[in-house]
Amino acid sequence: LDRFNGTEKRNPHRFIWCSSPDRGLEEVLNMWGDIKKALSDAELHIYYGWEYFDSTLHIKEQREFKARILELLKQDGVSWKGRIGQVQLAREMQGAGVMLYPPHSFRETYGIAFLEAQAAGVICFYRQNGALGETIGNRGIPLPMDSTKEQIIEKLVKVLSDTERCGTIIREGKKYAEERGWEKQAEKLL
Repeated sequence: LDRFNGTEKRNPHRFIWCSSPDRGLEEVLNMWGDIKKALSDAELHIYYGWEYFDSTLHIKEQREFKARILELLKQDGVSWKGRIGQVQLAREMQGAGVMLYPPHSFRETYGIAFLEAQAAGVICFYRQNGALGETIGNRGIPLPMDSTKEQIIEKLVKVLSDTERCGTIIREGKKYAEERGWEKQAEKLL
């Protein structure tokens, strides 16, 4: 938790991605042009490497997926930052305002990146499947699995324009994350 005590200047319209590209990044990138129309100052910073993914490029669908992602990364406001260390990632999270994890088929088993995002004060918009309902819950914004691109963008704009609601979500998320540090988890186990 001490990694999340920084003083980075936050951009409330900086989106951060720090999960495997095949867990919804294509969906985010496919709606990015419309997000930029709605939030002209929006940025998307992607912190993930291809190292693990590249070990599967012998599979045609994996090569095709990577090619699609590389093309979509060329959009205005999108920056592929690659793989970085945990300390730097915590700093980058503290400078971001949004983590968008739209509906797709992968079911998270826990989602530690989302717990870390809450510790960093990032508002998580997340799909309602897998464990994210517990890891994020009402400390973020659930997106029903049948949400359309338009519904997601409308929800983004509405929530991000409500500073009081954003403040409450951030405070509750930080409080929840602070209660789940390794020391507290070890105490529970013992």
